[in-house]
Amino acid sequence: MAASGLGAIRLPHSPIDGDPDAEDLDDLYPSREIDIGADEIAPDPDTAAKIEVGDGSVVVYLGPPRARKSDGGFDENLAEVLDEGVLAQIADDLLKLIDADNLARAEWLETRERGIELLGFKIEPMRRSGTDEGSAPLEGMSNVRATVLAEAAVRFGANAFAELCPADGPAKVTEAVIEGSDQVDRLALALEKDLNHYLLNIDKPWVADTDAMLLRVGVDGSVFKKIYHDPILRRPVSRAIYGEDLILDSAATSIYDAKRITHRIFMDKTTLKRMQIVGAYRKMDVGTPGFTLKSAMDDQVDEISGVNRFETRDMEDRPYELYEILCELDIKGYEHESDGKPDGLAVPYKVVIHKEARTCLEIRRNWDEKDDLCLAKAYFEHFPFIRGFGPYGIGLSHLLGNLTGGLTAAYREMIDAGMFNNFPGNVVRKGALRQNKNIMRVPPGGTVEIETGDLPIGQVFMPLPYKPLDAVFVNFMEQLEQNAQRLGGTAEVMVGEGKQDAPVGTTLALIEQAIKPLLATHKRLCAAQSAELQMLVERFREDPGAWARSLKRPPSRQTWDEQLFTQAIDQYGIVARADPNTASHLQRMLRNAAVYQMAKDDPVGFNIRKVQETCLRGLGVANPDEYLNQGQPAEPPPDPKAEAAKLGAQADLIDAQTKASQAQFEQQNAGIDLQKMQAQNQAKLAVAGMQLDREKMIQEGENVRQGQGAAADARQAELDRAHEQAMEMHKQAHAAREAAAGRLHEAHTAHLEHQHDQAQAHADHQHALGEAAFGAAIQPAKPEPKKD
Repeated sequence: MAASGLGAIRLPHSPIDGDPDAEDLDDLYPSREIDIGADEIAPDPDTAAKIEVGDGSVVVYLGPPRARKSDGGFDENLAEVLDEGVLAQIADDLLKLIDADNLARAEWLETRERGIELLGFKIEPMRRSGTDEGSAPLEGMSNVRATVLAEAAVRFGANAFAELCPADGPAKVTEAVIEGSDQVDRLALALEKDLNHYLLNIDKPWVADTDAMLLRVGVDGSVFKKIYHDPILRRPVSRAIYGEDLILDSAATSIYDAKRITHRIFMDKTTLKRMQIVGAYRKMDVGTPGFTLKSAMDDQVDEISGVNRFETRDMEDRPYELYEILCELDIKGYEHESDGKPDGLAVPYKVVIHKEARTCLEIRRNWDEKDDLCLAKAYFEHFPFIRGFGPYGIGLSHLLGNLTGGLTAAYREMIDAGMFNNFPGNVVRKGALRQNKNIMRVPPGGTVEIETGDLPIGQVFMPLPYKPLDAVFVNFMEQLEQNAQRLGGTAEVMVGEGKQDAPVGTTLALIEQAIKPLLATHKRLCAAQSAELQMLVERFREDPGAWARSLKRPPSRQTWDEQLFTQAIDQYGIVARADPNTASHLQRMLRNAAVYQMAKDDPVGFNIRKVQETCLRGLGVANPDEYLNQGQPAEPPPDPKAEAAKLGAQADLIDAQTKASQAQFEQQNAGIDLQKMQAQNQAKLAVAGMQLDREKMIQEGENVRQGQGAAADARQAELDRAHEQAMEMHKQAHAAREAAAGRLHEAHTAHLEHQHDQAQAHADHQHALGEAAFGAAIQPAKPEPKKD
């Protein structure tokens, strides 16, 4: 056997085909003209092959005949036409390679088995005297397990299922809006709605299968989805395949470059018979199912579920163990040819092997008939938690396995320390006690009589010095638990602890830092689910009639046929509905709140209805149209003429308001001038009155001086001084009135000027806005950008 590549197998060469290094048979028989016909090869491998030569002689070959090419079509099952010995040889060679692949990943399987055990899902009984039950080494010791791994796995599974399986379905059709308009393509919406209906209602196991898968993604780090056409159901399906049942070749770095992918299948007798009836497997007697050798991982899963699979005494009820292998083969008689000659290229095949019978049930070509390069079709998609150092991912069991083991030991030490301090063991002097047994338990409030041999009881018994737990050990255990919670993504972020006025930016930064690992895993799962949906559509493309057969009453009420369905899947893309940028409901709410606030601040630049629809979907509302004026059409685009008239009216109103403000300002200035004139007239009247009083006083003084003489002179002097004082006071009062009037005029003038400036600025701003809006209104409307 010659092998081409790690996953390729070439069948033995037959001398009847000539020298593989020769150009043709003339190199072997240069003096003879040999004509080999396919019908001249004996069909029975035990019968000699006879070749008649042109000169009347014959060439007889007693070896196995060459496999003749059949005309059963490109998708035929070659296991129906190949010789039984050839099928057995293929099966034997592939089984040896599969055993080597499985042995190469033995350590990885052991790690997953240990991780499943550390989940603590199995209830372990306490160890009792004389039994081997429980995980504790001694009787009475605790067997509690730390819950950090289980908590992280359950939280991750719940969050991932909520994001990847929304109520309205996991699939979304891209480019559902007609380019250059706001109209929605009805065919795209029908495809999206019916595809989600197919996954949620027609293929009923899909939801439960995905739910269980996501929990194992967190624990194991790797789960695979197989997207294939079920020949019994006659429609495409997608099912989760766990790591213990999917074997990759040891040289693979990922499932995408693996040369050999093996799916271990356990199939009951009835299903196997149906597969033969529909023509998927060749018809043969498969015999009685043999004993199924379960792996350590299978045993661990059975212990948690409480159901021992394959443990039935009735042999007829046992399942058959099959291997479905995607590999590369170079089958003699079906070689890949270049320029009409075999070129030795191993091409992709799907081979199904019956393990007990060690023969092939199915061998089919696994490439597109129109593909000249013969590239293999993809049927598996990898759902990783963290992409690791090989084809399999890293899960929480790898991240938290050691920490969970350490915390488990710490928990047990704490419980055991309390137990031994409450029920201490004792040492007793040899020969001092005459008891029938060495276990004495004193009940609460009770007594027990013992014989001490006339020795003080304190010299007979001594409690063992058990050390209680100290604060250092407790603090270390708490620190270990906090590290495990941070690594597993279950730590509580104390964003408001000790400081109620913490900045919002700091709080959001703490939240974002805590969920970044979860967001990265969410992006990987979204990409994997998009690939899963695209593979499902590709399976429908291979059999378009399955779509119409499955959707007899589609919820979209679209009448599907093969041509319309092919047109739809060719025109639109299918991706996961989950947003890879938001891994939690909190992130979605914060984003929607920010978008809604921007739309409120700028209602002209946003499509308010779309924003509201997005916010409602973020709240979990499956059909936002029920809350957004159902059935009402969208508002038509504004009329440029009407907008221009409206803006012109606004400009006239602004001019009128400006003129009114100017008139009010002039009126206020006139009032200020009038108040100033009144103040000046009052000051003049006061001066005239004081002048009159002075003249009267002078006249009176003159009269007194004339009548009284010297006394009058003295009186006159006093009057002069009083007059001077009065004049000084009048001057001061006049100056004070002038200063007050000036200050009042200046303040009023400044206030009026400020009001005028504000009014003028507001009028200029409104006028500029009016001109800009008028210019935008009269310009032709630009098409909205294409939305993803």
